[in-house]
Amino acid sequence: MRIAFFCTRFPTVSETFVLGQLAGLLDAGHAIDIHAIQPGEDSVLQPIFKRYRLDEHISYRGRRGSVAGRILATMGLLVATGLSSPLKTWRLWRTLKEVPEVTFAAALFTLKGLRDRPRSDLIYAHFGPNGQIAASLKAAGFIDRPIITVFHGFDVTLVIHDWGKDYYRVLFEHGDLMLPVSEEFQRRLESFGCAASKIQVHHMGVDTQALPFHQRRPPGPEEPIVILSIARLVEKKGICDGIQAVSELSREGLHIRYDILGDGVLRPQLERQIKELDAAGVVRILGWKSQEEVAQHMKEAHVYLAPSVTASTGDEEGIPVVLMEAAATGLPLVSTRHSGIPELVREGETGLLAEEHDVEGLKNALRRLAADEGLRTRLGRRGHDVVAEEFDQDQLNSRLLKLLEE
Repeated sequence: MRIAFFCTRFPTVSETFVLGQLAGLLDAGHAIDIHAIQPGEDSVLQPIFKRYRLDEHISYRGRRGSVAGRILATMGLLVATGLSSPLKTWRLWRTLKEVPEVTFAAALFTLKGLRDRPRSDLIYAHFGPNGQIAASLKAAGFIDRPIITVFHGFDVTLVIHDWGKDYYRVLFEHGDLMLPVSEEFQRRLESFGCAASKIQVHHMGVDTQALPFHQRRPPGPEEPIVILSIARLVEKKGICDGIQAVSELSREGLHIRYDILGDGVLRPQLERQIKELDAAGVVRILGWKSQEEVAQHMKEAHVYLAPSVTASTGDEEGIPVVLMEAAATGLPLVSTRHSGIPELVREGETGLLAEEHDVEGLKNALRRLAADEGLRTRLGRRGHDVVAEEFDQDQLNSRLLKLLEE
């Protein structure tokens, strides 16, 4: 098969699951074309790029160059498309009037990218708005191939919060298969009006072979319990609640340290919070780290913390891939009853859960794990097994191939 991947930014360090799927399809002998809106952090993922020569597969949809240059390019595409297919161009314009946030220019550049590559057998879109672009082209008659759309998080939450439950009407009508990453998102898509027959849950996964179980030694008498979070520093990650919980536990006498790997718009605010709580000796924001450094931090940690919350914009998580990675290495998980997270972090089985913004609940969970090495080991071992059974990248890629072939 030849598969056209639709992405927003590519590659992106927080979306390594896309690379995992691409690698799996290429290893299985299929051809791929990647259609992205704009470049991502390719330097961070250069080894994967070189191994699979992904730069040969990518086209970007026009968000580069000067404003004047982009306008001229869009006008040129509009003239060329309108002259060659006037009725279809009119239908596309009419269709896009019903699809907020998807511009006529984006659709035209996407169509050009498809035409510049050999004809694909199907379109595989990561995130709902990219599926909308494909569905709009199909509704107008420009393309006639199947459209598969993966829903990850903001596209089921923030987009609906901003534009309403009818936002995906065109996609639900002209798309062929919706792949939400969690059962929670499956329920929501059905409530938005998507036919249940068009929905199948398909988890994102991790390379469990590269994430072996690691038996952690308990901390010595003078060593702290190490809590780890790896996240973009944005509201829905709830890191401010994690900082509050850890700082209070420290003041209560628990020997603890909280390492936060990541960066983002909230970093200055979180650093001020640490300073105001006088927690600089306990909480460290260390920025983004290489894959090797992340692996070392996971080995040294005793508990993984993901205090996720619903953002004020309505944005939510799916099932964070980093939770799967942490569990695969044997880290017990502490998280919140948020979106699809309880499908992986199962209370008393693979981790402990608190309600969103429940600092006291997070403290209780962390306190229990800090005091009970046996509980940490039991939850960590079971978490590793669950990831191997249900979130293994190779197994999920094999299932995905069957879905695409069908």
